[in-house]
Amino acid sequence: MAELSITLTCADYARVMPLATGEVKPDGVELNVVTLAPEEMFYRMARFREFDVSELSLSTYTVLRGRGEPLVYLHGFADVHGVAGDLQPCHLKLSEAARLIALVPTAFSKMLPALIADPDLPRKTLSRTPERVRPCIACNEGCIAGMAVGAITCSVNPIVGRDGEFAGGLGIAAKRKKVLVAGAGPAGLEAARVAAERGHSVILCEAETRLGGQLAFARRSSSYRLLGDLLDWYTREIERLGVEVRLGSRIAHGDADAMGIDALIVATGSRPRLDGALYNLPALPVQGLDQARVVSSWQALAGPVADLGAQVVIMDETGQHEAVAVAMHVTAAGGHVVYVTTHSQFAPGLAGALLVTPALEFLMRGSFELRTRTRIETITPGGVVLQAIDGGKPEQHLADTIVLVSPNFSVNTLATPSPARAYQIQVIGDAISPRFLGTAIAEGFRAGMSL
Repeated sequence: MAELSITLTCADYARVMPLATGEVKPDGVELNVVTLAPEEMFYRMARFREFDVSELSLSTYTVLRGRGEPLVYLHGFADVHGVAGDLQPCHLKLSEAARLIALVPTAFSKMLPALIADPDLPRKTLSRTPERVRPCIACNEGCIAGMAVGAITCSVNPIVGRDGEFAGGLGIAAKRKKVLVAGAGPAGLEAARVAAERGHSVILCEAETRLGGQLAFARRSSSYRLLGDLLDWYTREIERLGVEVRLGSRIAHGDADAMGIDALIVATGSRPRLDGALYNLPALPVQGLDQARVVSSWQALAGPVADLGAQVVIMDETGQHEAVAVAMHVTAAGGHVVYVTTHSQFAPGLAGALLVTPALEFLMRGSFELRTRTRIETITPGGVVLQAIDGGKPEQHLADTIVLVSPNFSVNTLATPSPARAYQIQVIGDAISPRFLGTAIAEGFRAGMSL
């Protein structure tokens, strides 16, 4: 079979040099890599369309799309399904990127976020172990948002920005320890993975009957399905590394003492709050919480979306992905959402990652109403009464289900040292306080490296 000829241009990144030098060669692809300064690269692509695949600035890409250029942008909320079958955005394998360009000869494919998430993507793919590639989840929170503050990071790869420090790998610990990780959410999974990678004997206990913590709920929203890819990757990695997994195992101090461990990592996460407290208006809690139709985001995502009914009111106090995922879950299934928030804008926590507009565009394609600077005053037998913070007449809305999204309560009863045994204790993730996914994973990484 003839090789597919592709010309790729990007900046002179260390992580793409193996492709430029030919040290790494994608199967079935004759790849010509041209490294250029950004200003020259953007100009030549915009003016002459010289390259099959090019890194572009967001502004250049937007201008070209405005002219009607048939570019395909593979990142974030981009949708390439209309032109390339079942190809997924942002975290393409090399073979998939080649297939996309074969289908759309003028396509623009941006794989750099995938290479940030896992710089070894080419090597793992060519060594026939693509399942070991850490997936990019297209959250934009480390790469895109990081550019605004001058420090690019990655939510799923804590090494980004410290690549030189770990050029030789994570290293093997000087002394092998018996480590107990309590909680298998993202922080606990990363801690268990890193500790095992460094040669420790690791037991991972999870109170639920499945791994993942909040990732297991979030992946049920179709627009957040890439989080499921991350959970699947962690599941494969801890199995490969020989981590002992105990599901349905809730750990108390006595249990930890009896195991004869050297270190305990507390990653027990958090739980939703349904007390009606409003983060921005603590003196005005939601009334009428005794209604059976009041649920958390976890409950809303855990069961069939049809169980929520046709009319759903979401009260968002965090301004983050949690409420957005529920809203997308409901509207994608044909339900009607009234999205209520005391914030002055929709999901302000997504603004730095440039996800507010694409999220709203997705929601507006369905049946969606937005009420900012508004609170739920009362939950009634048939719906809710809304009140604008700035005054005015109350609004009444029908509601089959009311979803309350507020900052969670931390669960950290294991954080107190046990008098029975002197083992090292570290607390990470939501067990400290609710935090971003990237922060939880970074804390898990540091905990695993510290042993």
